[in-house]
Amino acid sequence: MKVNMKSHFEAASLELHEATSFPGFAAGLSQPLRVVVCSPHQLFVSALRSLFNQKPQYVVTGEALAFDASLEKAVRQGTDVILVDFDLADRNAAAMSSLEAFLQKTVDIPTVILSSVLDPDMCQRALRAGVTGIVSKNTSGEALMDVVDQVSKGRMWLERSLVTSMFADSSHNVRAKCADSRKIAELTPRELEIVATASTGATNRHIGERLFISSSTVRHHLSSIF
Repeated sequence: MKVNMKSHFEAASLELHEATSFPGFAAGLSQPLRVVVCSPHQLFVSALRSLFNQKPQYVVTGEALAFDASLEKAVRQGTDVILVDFDLADRNAAAMSSLEAFLQKTVDIPTVILSSVLDPDMCQRALRAGVTGIVSKNTSGEALMDVVDQVSKGRMWLERSLVTSMFADSSHNVRAKCADSRKIAELTPRELEIVATASTGATNRHIGERLFISSSTVRHHLSSIF
């Protein structure tokens, strides 16, 4: 499924606003960011625990191998960001349903997906379900910590290459796609968030609610971008 972004958001309007934090997240947090890690691979869980626990500004407060009671318990005990190892190239309906059901229970907690493959259609579905960030497993440890910092402050995070794929018109014209890629490279972080959310098919009102800005601000951004 490809979304024709230009036709869907024609005649939109704009003004740049700073992101507002998710409920419960204050700017300049003095306490370590609490991270919960979920992966079916114990080695992956251990690697992320070691990565974050070596920095005083983070602490891994919970671990789980699946979307089960242990993960729900870890989240209930308190967390600021959830990291989930999930294959976004896997079109297994049961696996995606499990992710969607989990996200419904954690709507106020930023959740970041780490995936080895970033299929645009699956990424769109994950975003619609409420995922806050999507990161390639090729990302460095330092970059992943930056993602955690950003989403904890209420921002979304997507790989720039993924935004390009989601932004591309359904046309197969190579020049048009190259032009889209150049445009994506020039977008601000805020504009990337809006494009990523818009590419899921969300209305301007829903985009505004997701990013804590007004629908008129969304329209202004989109008119500037397109």
